[in-house]
Amino acid sequence: MEFGHALTAWTIRLALLAYVVSIALGFPVRGVAAEARPRWQISRFFWTAGSLCLLAHLAAAFQFYHGWSHRRAFEDTAKQTQELLGWAFGGGIFFSYLFALVWLGDALWWRLAPVRFARRPRPLHFAIHAYLAFIAFQGAIVFETGVTRWIGLAVVPVLVLITCRRYRGAIVTPVQ
Repeated sequence: MEFGHALTAWTIRLALLAYVVSIALGFPVRGVAAEARPRWQISRFFWTAGSLCLLAHLAAAFQFYHGWSHRRAFEDTAKQTQELLGWAFGGGIFFSYLFALVWLGDALWWRLAPVRFARRPRPLHFAIHAYLAFIAFQGAIVFETGVTRWIGLAVVPVLVLITCRRYRGAIVTPVQ
């Protein structure tokens, strides 16, 4: 495996691993017990590290695959979509850009304003995570093959179960 391919592959794998660890540890949201705070600090570390690994992945992909050309990235995305779904759609690259912006923005929000982050409306919290989960699912399972796909298929139901159990009975009260 050449360096560029390895760097591109491993930065996204590390990003997704950090994503999974952070989701498993949980996030400060209204109504979740305050005793989870030490766990949230670890989760915040992984959330931030994952977003930075994603940026490293994008940089590696543009360096080693797209020659720092958005047009080439768009065309490559269209080609991959054509091969998988039977129709060329390069616009998926914009969903990847948005994924990176949302994740990085969320990580920065948690770092710079943790109290406001914890008090954000639950619908906003879940909308952010629903989008990130949807795109991560597409990238790790739908557009991926082999071991990565199988690991993703095993991890997704576990994360859904953890998330549902954690937030199911939470009452809406501010986190201090």
